[in-house]
Amino acid sequence: MNKKIAACGTRKDRLYHLDMAPMSDIAAVASLQLWHERLGHVNVAGVKRMIKNKDVDGLKSNYMVVKDICEPCMYGNAAKTPMPSAGGVRVTRRLQLVHSDLGGPMSEPACGEALYFGTFTHDFSRRTDVVFLHKKSNLLVKYKKCLTRAQLHTGNKIKVLRSDKGGEYVSSAFKALHDEKGTTHQTTVPDTPQQNAGGCHQDGGLHQEPRLQPCASRRKDAS
Repeated sequence: MNKKIAACGTRKDRLYHLDMAPMSDIAAVASLQLWHERLGHVNVAGVKRMIKNKDVDGLKSNYMVVKDICEPCMYGNAAKTPMPSAGGVRVTRRLQLVHSDLGGPMSEPACGEALYFGTFTHDFSRRTDVVFLHKKSNLLVKYKKCLTRAQLHTGNKIKVLRSDKGGEYVSSAFKALHDEKGTTHQTTVPDTPQQNAGGCHQDGGLHQEPRLQPCASRRKDAS
């Protein structure tokens, strides 16, 4: 330390207030663009109106021009166009279309210390089978079991499996199984869970339930 005084302050109600000239006048005079950014990219017309009507004390501008294109505003206001409704012919029998998705890792292990779970939703009946996985690579084994059980119960074969392009679904082993069973694998466009509504939309609730069960169990054991 060089023992130089950096600033002085006066103690008031257990707080030290710096002894310095207020800087509000300096901070208040800025360009319209800077005020637009300071105020969270609020509408420029609104900032102009506040300055003109003196709605805010000390709000002053020395340059009333803004950029033609404000990139943060452009990106922040961007929105996806609405997904078109399906409008197509719905499936007419069981296993004609099965939606699948993979969730995890979960912050709390679920049944059998599983960190992941997979869902298989039948488009015709909306029945959903949930399988728990220690590793994502276990999905294929679980799918084979669900496939066999579903075909035995319904007497039908799975025609189409729809999922995202996750590595577990597009692996060579999965492709070989599709070729063997004569199943068509449909993949959705990235970041569009609407295309796989039967599989992806349920993940929010399913993510929570497996986590809550072991937490509740631990609390019960502790009590």
